[in-house]
Amino acid sequence: MFAHVESFADTLTGVSQSTVDVYRRDLVAFATWAEDQSMSNVRDIDRRRVRRYLAYLDGENYARRTIARKMSGI
Repeated sequence: MFAHVESFADTLTGVSQSTVDVYRRDLVAFATWAEDQSMSNVRDIDRRRVRRYLAYLDGENYARRTIARKMSGI
């Protein structure tokens, strides 16, 4: 799943390097969480699992704006 992170980061053009870094970090965090949840393939991710990740982020007390940014990358 982590290979997809770099592929996505490579498509980000016209944005600052710090923006690319933030998206990369957000996606690595999601990929790590997904693998901890036994999702080893991108095909394992569905709407229900993304909603679980949203609930996880909310439970970790992330700000709504931060959660929205993390979701935009996903």
